[in-house]
Amino acid sequence: MSFNFNHIFHAGLEDDEQISNSAGVYGFLFNPFQKSKLGLYSGVPISEQRASEAKRALIKKLNNYNSLKSSKTIEANLKLLSPAGANEGTFIGKAAIFTDTFFQPAEIEALTISEFMAYLEMASHATLLSQAIYCGMTIKQGLRDRYSQHKSNYESDKPGTFGGRLSNFSISWNDLIFVYTPIGVPSADSKSIKLLERQIITMFNPLLSIR
Repeated sequence: MSFNFNHIFHAGLEDDEQISNSAGVYGFLFNPFQKSKLGLYSGVPISEQRASEAKRALIKKLNNYNSLKSSKTIEANLKLLSPAGANEGTFIGKAAIFTDTFFQPAEIEALTISEFMAYLEMASHATLLSQAIYCGMTIKQGLRDRYSQHKSNYESDKPGTFGGRLSNFSISWNDLIFVYTPIGVPSADSKSIKLLERQIITMFNPLLSIR
């Protein structure tokens, strides 16, 4: 399920101070398609070499994201039962789940310069329909402060945090979009707030949020 929030902040392209510091609901999306982050700048002629370099950079970013999406495992406790039903041993089983890649590098490499630029333009907007990497809500801490905390955790590779988990997949912080909606709340202890936080994670199924 995708987000439809009314504030969009592009990491690496805008000043963090522009983020509202009120309470709110927020999410992080992945957008590796912005031209300037691939070395393609408005008004600068794009040569075949520059386009090829941008394609290679994009493919690397998408490969990292694909690793994140496919990084899932199944874990189960198994019991060995005798014919009489007695438990003769317990085993823990774990298996990785492999999913098909959502893109083919050769298809990107085959695009002409004009086709590649059109692809980037469309893909950058379509990102807003993608599955969130992380989502949550903040009450006592402002949205800007929460964003800064996540960013600091990413930069320090802090274990047990969203930022730390994200850095493990070599995804650039500057390829993220921070989407949010400020909200007014009567109390940080409101049952409605706790209910909403739990439902947001269930509905949006963000990749790096912990339920």
